[in-house]
Amino acid sequence: MAEEEPKRPSVHPSPPSGAKSSGSGPWQYLVVAAIAAGMVGLFLWPPAEPDESEEFPGDFSSAPASSPAPSSSNASLPEEPVPVNEPPQEEPAPGKLDPARQPVEAGPAALPQKPVVEPSPTPVSPPKEVSPPDAGPGKPKASGSGGPREGQAFTVPGLSLEMVWCKPGTFMMGSPESEEGRGSNETLRSMTLTKGFWLGKHEVTQAQWQEVTGSSPSQFKGDDLPVESVSWHDATSFCKKLTELERAAGRVSGDWAYQLPLEAQWEYACRAGTTTAWSFGNNPDELWRHGNYADKNTNFSWGDRLHDDGHENTARVGSCQANGWGFYDMHGNVWEWCHDWHGEYPGAPVGDPRGPATGTDRILRGGSWNFQAALSRSAIRFRFLPGKRLNNLGFRVSLRSNGGQAE
Repeated sequence: MAEEEPKRPSVHPSPPSGAKSSGSGPWQYLVVAAIAAGMVGLFLWPPAEPDESEEFPGDFSSAPASSPAPSSSNASLPEEPVPVNEPPQEEPAPGKLDPARQPVEAGPAALPQKPVVEPSPTPVSPPKEVSPPDAGPGKPKASGSGGPREGQAFTVPGLSLEMVWCKPGTFMMGSPESEEGRGSNETLRSMTLTKGFWLGKHEVTQAQWQEVTGSSPSQFKGDDLPVESVSWHDATSFCKKLTELERAAGRVSGDWAYQLPLEAQWEYACRAGTTTAWSFGNNPDELWRHGNYADKNTNFSWGDRLHDDGHENTARVGSCQANGWGFYDMHGNVWEWCHDWHGEYPGAPVGDPRGPATGTDRILRGGSWNFQAALSRSAIRFRFLPGKRLNNLGFRVSLRSNGGQAE
């Protein structure tokens, strides 16, 4: 009998006992290899680009009725904002007016906390500060012993609250019809202020608010950041408390008091003798040097993608260049409450305009960190319910005489 040839060991492992054999051992490995390659591809394939068309949660078209936002309209505002013009159907170019865009409600649920970004490293030479001419020698003090003298800047002791004097004067309030982005409630008229007043060099900071009130309402925390998330009532309460403290210290007397500025006083100080769209000129491409607004640092679809002011949300007061009279942040950072009720300007040139005697909404001025450039012009007028608090609403104080009129 021929010797039986020994069997060679199989190069393919046998299937486990009881398992069905496919009958095609080599193809099993090809299938496994293909599946493995596909799984690796899932991990290595780059993620999809974010959807740039996503709307800001504060967009007018999607804002809930419970979250009204400031409006530049002349119409009444019982619950929801009404824009000056119909909302555009497509995204505006950088710096164009889009009244449909509105701020979000204050609170972490509405807008996540973002870190405060340091100012842009781009070196900028600040302009020479030009203070308003003083009232001249021999003017009486506007307050008690040791208080400020009319015509001179001063700092409130213990608060580092700097106050700049604004002399009486006449200016053009509002905007010409040719100004790009103007609202229908910005009628151009001559206004005269017969009395001088002081106005805060900066917006009130969180440290100053804390010192006077003992509270901390702001969403974006920082001693040198502007206080925000405060209503008109909150701001006027701060002014009253500050007046009480300064009267007790003998630095304020008579009918002088710390108050919110009149709307005409605010625009007078903002313009600082100019008649242009902003206090620095008519070019919105220069705003990043002078104000904190919605630019490439923000994640808003309407933000200016070409410029960088160095801030994602609120900025430290005084971070940008001052206007010609030494006031900072008059364009952007936070909307600033004014004393007046919202209403039409007087129909003729008028002295010391004070706004309507009654109303529904109070005036806001200046724009904010989450609004586009056109909504930070010197003439922009917004209105809002006085009890509302948003994370872009703040204020600055004035020290002015009531002139015997009730406030």
